[in-house]
Amino acid sequence: MLGSGEAIALVRVSLLVLAAGACGYGPLPPRQCNVDMDCLQAARYGSCLPSPLSAAQWCAFPSDDCPETGLKWGIRAGDGLTETCVGEPDAGPADGAIDAVIPDAPPVPDATPPDAVELLDMVTIPSTSFMMGCNATVDDLCMFATMELPYHYVELTYDYQIDRTEVSQAAYELCVASTICTPPAGDYDPVATPNLPVVSVTWFQAVEFCGWVGKRLPTEAEWELAARGTDGRKFPWGNSDPSCSQALYLDCPGTPVEVSSFPDGASPYGALHMADNVSEWINDWYDEDYYVTSPATNPLGPSSGLNRGRRGGFGDFDVSYLRVSGRYAYGDWMHAPGFGFRCSRTL
Repeated sequence: MLGSGEAIALVRVSLLVLAAGACGYGPLPPRQCNVDMDCLQAARYGSCLPSPLSAAQWCAFPSDDCPETGLKWGIRAGDGLTETCVGEPDAGPADGAIDAVIPDAPPVPDATPPDAVELLDMVTIPSTSFMMGCNATVDDLCMFATMELPYHYVELTYDYQIDRTEVSQAAYELCVASTICTPPAGDYDPVATPNLPVVSVTWFQAVEFCGWVGKRLPTEAEWELAARGTDGRKFPWGNSDPSCSQALYLDCPGTPVEVSSFPDGASPYGALHMADNVSEWINDWYDEDYYVTSPATNPLGPSSGLNRGRRGGFGDFDVSYLRVSGRYAYGDWMHAPGFGFRCSRTL
């Protein structure tokens, strides 16, 4: 059971502070953006703007502290612009002396550590349109899954990549070793089980890791497109119920397997375990009625909510949880043994 509203608010505030790099996380490396949806800070979306000091693009967010433009550069902005007002004459280092900014700051890890990139192979998904939600033509559960309705047209106007596999313990340990990430709460032995998915992580921990490797959590639309492709299929592999070579579920039970297992269950784009193994955090807030009013182009999810979305089944659940249209929710500050994640990035 959840505690009082005040207790929940305090937990969220505390975890947002952690996600911002306090309490031993150390300073975060700068991270460029490509589009507005790359910009998420303290559960708010911002704008991806060109730097006044270089060819880079950084995230900026609404702020009452900046009356001229109403925007402040984010905590991951580079060029010495961090948390200064956008468009004000004194923003950034004096005389463009970028290298002189905070000369005594401790070193931070590179935003895209080569080892982490090697361990996180990605598949590329070109801009396209597809039908999102429960497809009654191939799925007889649609009448019960009202949160997956209506079955609706969505267009993503940009190319993006998503991790081919769920984030492994070996990859996550690189971030823990850098002191940017904190260890998960559950079973975690990256030496003995490096290729098992990292589990028992909160939404905030997932966001932290993805940001560290220069990525982000996928939007709900990105996740579903990566899982089903454009033909409206029920599962990543097609419309037939799975065999034990395609997924881990009630009829083929077991604990989570290595992230590169079950190639026969791959999605049309080659992503693995989109239906099973561990349930995955996505970026969006969850609203069971969101599909009724969601935009047809580049949906980002509700602007606020009580829970974050999760996608995909896990553990010994029945086959209904393997459907690619399935939508689930959980508090972003909570964790469970079956919760993992994968990352995405805009091209």
